[in-house]
This record gives sequence, structure tokens and C-alpha cells, in this order.
Amino acid sequence: MPSYKLMPRINNESLFKKLHIKEGTEVFDSANKIIDEIKEFITKNMSISACFAKAHINLIGLNEGADKMCIICLVSSKDDIGDFSREMINGGNYLKGYLLYEAANHALFEASDRFSKLVRQEEHKHGRKLSRRYFAGDGDIDLNMQREILGRLKEKEDVVAYINERNVLFPERSLLYVFVAEEAEDGCCIKHDEENECERCKNNNCQYRDEK
Repeated sequence: MPSYKLMPRINNESLFKKLHIKEGTEVFDSANKIIDEIKEFITKNMSISACFAKAHINLIGLNEGADKMCIICLVSSKDDIGDFSREMINGGNYLKGYLLYEAANHALFEASDRFSKLVRQEEHKHGRKLSRRYFAGDGDIDLNMQREILGRLKEKEDVVAYINERNVLFPERSLLYVFVAEEAEDGCCIKHDEENECERCKNNNCQYRDEK
């Protein structure tokens, strides 16, 4: 499968909402003054790549059908934004450092939504529909499966991501997840254009979850 390059995108309103930065406050005014500078910095320093590969569902241990396949997806950015952010915070520029770090995370999640939409569209062309996204450690897939999932992806794709001895995925800004694929029935309503799947995600405490 080909690898994809995704330009980072940041929606000010969505980012501020996730960070509970409310219009009319002093924090909002301060953040609004520096957000364009932060977005420009991220555009120049953040390079997001993505790829996906197929495997048998037995890999992830879900009982969704022995004959089904799963789609492994990796969206990752190898950058030094975390270091820049920490330097700013340690230097007393707390808001700018905090906003830089969170904006980079926001850009990664937004890119993941775009990539998921692309994968859904590709599978839809072949008459397959995809489940919600599953992450290792989310309750359905054991966290220890993460290493095996990444290993299977590396068999088919040249990726720099790795998992350390504490089962933490690197680079720091990386998302590894899977879809379950199945044949779409005639007349099936496939949400292949769905850009954000937060409504179906089970992690209600995720700080990046869309507020409905």
C-alpha cells in the first residue's frame, strides 16, 4: 500500500473548544494573538505520514467473524515540537508552549480523521464497510497487542514507528488503530465519508473527543 503525506490543519474554534478556552476571557484574547504564529510553526515543522495494511482479524483477537479482515492504520509525525514546547514552558512562556503542544496533537487527530475517511472510501470501492476505530488498550483490544499489530504493519510497510519496553508508541505523536472490514450488504448505508468518529468512540474521557 502507498504511504500518504498529510498537511497539518488546525481549526481555531475546534482547538479552543477542546482546551476550554472561552471567547471573552483574557486567556482567549492572549491565545488568539499567537495562534497564527503557532499554526505557521506547525506547518513548517510537522510532517504527518500515514499508511495502512490488511491482516486477518485473528491478529487483534476480536470475535467479529473468523473470515473477516482488519485494516491496520498508522498516522505519525516525527517532529521536535514536544521539545520546543517544553523549552517555551521552562522559559516561562507557558501559554505559548502549552498551545503549541496541544495544537500539534489537534493537527494529528484531524489528519487521522482525514486518513480514516480516505481508507473508508477505498474500501467502499471494493464493496466493504468498516467498523469504528479500535485502539489497543481501549477495552476491546489488549494493550499488549499493540506490538504485534505494529509488527504486522512493518511486514508490509516501511515505517519508523516503534514501541518501547513500556509499551509506549513512538514517535510521540503517533496513532495506531484498526478497523474491522466486512462485505457491505446491498442497500447498506455505509458511512464512508465520515470524518470524525468521536460519537462512536468508547473513550468518553478523551480530551480530544468532540463535544456534542
